[in-house]
Order: sequence, then structure tokens, then C-alpha cells
Amino acid sequence: MLKCISFSGVSHHPFCPKCGLSLEPFMMDGDVDLLCQHIVLLYSDLMGEILHCQPSLDTQILENGGYGFMEASQWDMWLATTELSDEEADDFDMSNPHPIETIMRRFATTDWLCISVNSRGFGCGPISETLHVVYDLSIEKA
Repeated sequence: MLKCISFSGVSHHPFCPKCGLSLEPFMMDGDVDLLCQHIVLLYSDLMGEILHCQPSLDTQILENGGYGFMEASQWDMWLATTELSDEEADDFDMSNPHPIETIMRRFATTDWLCISVNSRGFGCGPISETLHVVYDLSIEKA
């Protein structure tokens, strides 16, 4: 069973359930040194890409066939609902697993927890983003 929590809110900057550190400084500056040590992976549905991946997980993914499953997953929902033609939307296969689900099923330990936060806003039109944050709760604070 996957350990995943999903919710919507005003902010897309969750706090680490282990150490309490906010994700906001990283989201503002993009500096991975501002992330807490418990974060294994950050994935944005809006951008359809990984924002951060711990080197150990990156190595595991590369040793097990690489990131090809992410291109095949077809899970950029923002593009699917706003940019695809009707014909392309008909070919969009939503039955493919989300990249986070794939990573969690292949590589997660029992101590991993994924928190998915959906936030909505307005910028040149309505936008929505889901940020998936995967934590490793087995890591003790240094």
C-alpha cells in the first residue's frame, strides 16, 4: 500500500512531517541546500518534471532503466486539459500510472511518505499545480 496524502490549499509549500522545515524557501530560491534532509523527491505536475531527486534515488532509477517511464506516463494534466486538440485528448491514456506512483511502487521503502498539495491561482488565466513531495521518515536529524 502506498503512503500518500493529497490535499488542496492556498499554499503549495508543505512542512516536513519529521522536522517541521517548510518547503517555501526552496520554492522561492530553487536552492537545494534549503531543503530538509528528509525530502527524497519533488515533482511538479504543472511542469511535468522532477524538481529535486536525492542522488541515491537518482542512481537507483538510472540503474533500473532510467527515466523513460516518465515520458511514457502522459501525466501532464495541465497540458491535457488546455493545450491538446480533441484528437490528441482522445489518445491521452489516463490509465497510465502517475510518475510518482511509479517511483513509489518501484523504489519506496516502508518509511516513505508522499504528500501531494494542489494549489490554484490566477496568472494570465486560472492555473492549477500539484506538487508531490516524497519524504523518507527513517532519516534521523543530524
